[in-house]
Amino acid sequence: MITENKNESAAPTFTVRVFLRSKTNPNIRITRQKKGFRSRAEAEREEQKLHKECERKIISLESRGVLFCDLLDEWYHYEMGVKVTPGLRSQQIHDDYLSSVKLWFGDFLKRPAMDLNAFEVTRIFEEIRTKGRCHNHRKKLRTILRTIFDFGIQSGRLPRLQRNPALEVVLKKEVHKKPEILTLRG
Repeated sequence: MITENKNESAAPTFTVRVFLRSKTNPNIRITRQKKGFRSRAEAEREEQKLHKECERKIISLESRGVLFCDLLDEWYHYEMGVKVTPGLRSQQIHDDYLSSVKLWFGDFLKRPAMDLNAFEVTRIFEEIRTKGRCHNHRKKLRTILRTIFDFGIQSGRLPRLQRNPALEVVLKKEVHKKPEILTLRG
């Protein structure tokens, strides 16, 4: 879009603004703007350049795939309709699941979901274990992560994902020694 800026004391200048949105992911939007062109022809040439630049940027962003935060939001709303609305799960539990995933996987929220591979997931679960979270908490978090990635694969949001990365996570259960008081003496 080209707009003309009229000045009383000087010749008019033109402003070029280009706005494009991805056809596959409406959350991907690119806007570019430049000001100060002295002629409409110069502004039109710049508009074509900006349009091509925006198209390249959108293609680049689309090739990265869906962001993990977008996948998480879509999963949350899907589960709200499937599990919470019919009463199979409470709203509070569902919100707790969401906040737990955001807490532990917060570094990945603005990254593509494809970046969250089996190695990264295992590393995060090892970090959770070292911070003293119980086995059942880690087990529940792994189940939630599995459902998120299953949702992404089945809904077509993660078409290039071959295998759910949460399936590779092996949770180590801590072996507790019996206290001395419970040992048998002969």
